[in-house]
Amino acid sequence: MVKNDLLTKLYAQFVDEQSIYPSIGLTAALYTDGKIYFNVSNDIVSYNPADGAVAVVKEYNTVSAKRDNTKLFGGMAFTTTSKDSADFTVTNHPIAGLTVKGDKLIVSIGTNFAFISGKSKLLDHSSYGYEFEETDYNPTYTNYKKYQQFMGSQSNDNDEFMWSANFVDTVDLKTLTGTSHNYETVSVPATCGRDAFTEERCSDCGLIKDGTRVEKENTAHEHHYIKFHEVYYTKTDGVKNEADNYVCPECGACITEPVKSKYEQANSTYEKRKAIWDAAIKNEAEGHTYVPTDAKWSDDYSTVTFQNLTCESCADKIDKLDCLLSSDDNATNKANRDSINKTLDKAVTVDAKMVSHAGTCDEGVTAVYKAADKTEDGVKYLVSTEVKGEAGQHTYSDVKFNWDAAAIKDDDGNITGYKTDQKEGTSVTVDEVKCSVCGEVQKNVSVSVVKDTDAYKAPTCEEAGKDVYVATVTSTDDNTVLAKETKEVAIAKLGHKYGDPVWSDWEEKDGKWTTTATFTCANDATHVQTPEVKIDSETVEKKQLIQKKEKLFIQHP
Repeated sequence: MVKNDLLTKLYAQFVDEQSIYPSIGLTAALYTDGKIYFNVSNDIVSYNPADGAVAVVKEYNTVSAKRDNTKLFGGMAFTTTSKDSADFTVTNHPIAGLTVKGDKLIVSIGTNFAFISGKSKLLDHSSYGYEFEETDYNPTYTNYKKYQQFMGSQSNDNDEFMWSANFVDTVDLKTLTGTSHNYETVSVPATCGRDAFTEERCSDCGLIKDGTRVEKENTAHEHHYIKFHEVYYTKTDGVKNEADNYVCPECGACITEPVKSKYEQANSTYEKRKAIWDAAIKNEAEGHTYVPTDAKWSDDYSTVTFQNLTCESCADKIDKLDCLLSSDDNATNKANRDSINKTLDKAVTVDAKMVSHAGTCDEGVTAVYKAADKTEDGVKYLVSTEVKGEAGQHTYSDVKFNWDAAAIKDDDGNITGYKTDQKEGTSVTVDEVKCSVCGEVQKNVSVSVVKDTDAYKAPTCEEAGKDVYVATVTSTDDNTVLAKETKEVAIAKLGHKYGDPVWSDWEEKDGKWTTTATFTCANDATHVQTPEVKIDSETVEKKQLIQKKEKLFIQHP
């Protein structure tokens, strides 16, 4: 077998999954068709020794299973079934192993549903266990004292993963390797590190039609780590150890603080794990990655407006992962759940761009538009939509706008706005207006600029404001809008403007003459400061106070 880019990619996924699931392997079996079938990540791959051909024949994305409670050993009691009749459903879990028995391919899909999951203790008979999946597997942990002196003593044990369950699927190889298949197009959504895609699969056996996969580029998700406070089974002075770890609910990626060994030979993965640990801390500090639930896209999909959001990767895993159990009253873990849904103070409009496309302009392009960033208040968001264009419609997502000539600047060279009259020499212009799909150039265009008064934000004493300008490219042939771009110009905060104070009458309090100076901000009458002035009543007579007040100087806050 020669080097294969597909296998290299799948093996990299498998290596990452080994840090999430405690017992997955690479297994292979020979079938009577002369091909070797083996598993890598969540794929079944065939290899033909006769010609060296390698192909992915089946992929497990969404897998549902039902548990047989009559089986004594729960870890072997799960078999695949339809989603409607399932007890559990998982997505993109790796294959733990496979084997061939006659004309059947027996496939075990790895999970982290464990014997203890849902039990209060080992002999808790009120629960069958396997109620949710465990997280935070620690691949470098060992309880062998001899090895701990080399690997370093760690608190995060893996006892909760004992007797983890596999979902067992039985594939009819005669059907899978046969020549009669009912192919239909399936869509697989994006996940961490993997783009969304479509491909043709047999509706009967799941066989993938070779060469039909079409990936939607730049749709892959990034990890979203949450802090998970976990209690371990290891103990110090008879008390169970506990610590904060980091888990990505969407894909299960996890990291516990790595322990560096005093023996350099034992630190082969330390630097890699330390880098993941540091990145996870930073990622978690940024908060949830929210998806708008009320997204409203502009007609040309260049902007999207929203106010209500939810963290889908967390919401989908409530009571399905140990880090998101609704019964968990730990403050850290409860805070994760309580912040899953969010409503902004007001709706925001953000820029979006086309990140991938498929098809031709003649037949109609299917484009994916995406917006991913942070709001001004630091809220992370990710929103995308797929749009099927009309036949003959072009897409102009890469138009370059030139704003410099229209810029209005102050004496220090700071931009304070943009001219909207579009006069020669001081106008916003564009480079070549070319279709992002087919490359056809639109020559008959005009550019207009307006100030978006709806998006204007007034400055306050303590917060900067903004002006928003929108440039629009329009076809002069039919007045069709081809592209838009917005520019924001910051307006400096006003700062407080306090004038002369208004004095209250003198009062004697605790042996001191006291008056209050009330300062009111001219920019905002709700901003009021009221410092007190006190003078020793034994040294100043009341008749002197009027003259004293006139000479007092108080610097407002």
